[in-house]
Amino acid sequence: MYKRIISFILTAVCLCATSIVAHGQRPAWTQSGERDFLYPPSNYIVGYYSEKYNKKKPLQDQFNILIGYAKSDIIESIIVTVQSTSILSTVETEKSVSQTLNQKTASFSKTELVGLITETWFDDKNDEVHAMAVVEIERLSEHLKTMLSTKQSEVENLLGEAEGYKNSGKKEAALTSYYECLPLLREIEELNSVITGLRRHNFNKELISLEQIARKGIKEILGSKASTIDEACFLIAEVINSQVKDKGLIIKVFAPVYEDSKMSSEFSIRVRNSIENKLAAKLTVASDVSSSSDNRHNSILIGNYWNDGDGVRLICTIKDIKTNRVLASAEALVSKSYLQENDISLLPENFTQAGERNKAFAKDEVVSGGLKLELWTNKGDDNLIFEENDEMKVFVRVNRACYLRFIYYLADGTKCLLFDDYFINAENANKIIELPETFVCSKPFGIENLQVNAQSKPFDPLKTLEKDGYQVIVEDMGSVLIKTRGFKKSSDQVFKAEKRLTMSTFPSGTMK
Repeated sequence: MYKRIISFILTAVCLCATSIVAHGQRPAWTQSGERDFLYPPSNYIVGYYSEKYNKKKPLQDQFNILIGYAKSDIIESIIVTVQSTSILSTVETEKSVSQTLNQKTASFSKTELVGLITETWFDDKNDEVHAMAVVEIERLSEHLKTMLSTKQSEVENLLGEAEGYKNSGKKEAALTSYYECLPLLREIEELNSVITGLRRHNFNKELISLEQIARKGIKEILGSKASTIDEACFLIAEVINSQVKDKGLIIKVFAPVYEDSKMSSEFSIRVRNSIENKLAAKLTVASDVSSSSDNRHNSILIGNYWNDGDGVRLICTIKDIKTNRVLASAEALVSKSYLQENDISLLPENFTQAGERNKAFAKDEVVSGGLKLELWTNKGDDNLIFEENDEMKVFVRVNRACYLRFIYYLADGTKCLLFDDYFINAENANKIIELPETFVCSKPFGIENLQVNAQSKPFDPLKTLEKDGYQVIVEDMGSVLIKTRGFKKSSDQVFKAEKRLTMSTFPSGTMK
């Protein structure tokens, strides 16, 4: 949890976009009901924003900002749908969560919005600026399917090459071809996840088969799984180094998370430390991963790990932070017996409870509409790890006057109301706001969440009681979400937005 000391982008690549500046009669798309009629949610994804006209800024600049917000909402809608589909379809067992291809998404910070249409309108009578972005689900899905099919063919060709090399005794060449499949497989997984989220169909089982063929070929050449974390990380570093073409990369290494849970563990920390050391001998690694102010890096290494029989499969991927392109990918198996013998935990103590909380969050999640909310900490907004006594500062930015509710979910299940009806006025819109309190990491440790909701009117009150300086929420999570989110879809009259951060917290000394 965090003690108080008194004292947080998505972008779109548009292959086809038109912008129309309209004056005069009010367009139908500026009205919520008419917008849904023109662009039914079952067939389209729509982003819409309106703001008061600022006479001090060029009109086109204001249009461009709102169009950017609307595009971001389309991307956010896709991400929320994909992640919610993944979380809500998870089948839990005592020791693991079922691994399906559509759940293996690392990130979707960029997506090609094929056929994107944008429209703008200036209401000179009321001094309002309006903008809308629209994408047709079927057209986007078909484009992504074409991209997926192309990459699938590349993998099939590489596997054919690898099998030919292996059969002729050229093991090194075969291994190179197998490894070249891995970055393509990561891109295929992400494409397939987006397609699955857009259309909610079953994932492509052929892709799992390709992945299994590549893994089998690598195993036949290299032998069994690695015995230790260091051996696995050495192999990953070797493979990544062989794939990276640009030796000028500066890589920021993040701790891998369990499956797609965003949850880190003691295993995660050990892997991060080992990979940093192994990579640093071959490539340039950003030295300070604890601060979002370290902006020297131009790429990131992110990872996931999965239960795989009597081993743990570790998958690491390097991405360009500007293009989100996969630059390299590698994987290895760590023996579970080694982890057990060394008492290395794969999961945080509150994994089951945190997983149930994520499922509750995913159900009827708010997708922004007309209200832009950004949330981050002094360590960024993803792969967040805090150690005992680490300080956490929280930052927000909104595009219009609104009320904010901050709820912190501690590792032990306690729900703390940090701030309620925290008002940001119009003068502070689009400005970075730092919360007036700093938080210090302390017991209990595990997976914790910060949920921030924004809306254009005050929130329904929550029942709380004061305990140890906190306003502890005494209502169950269902009631909290209903009173905080209200209706699932925002109207033009009440704007809503929601952001959440997942923090993995550890006792002192864990990071060494």
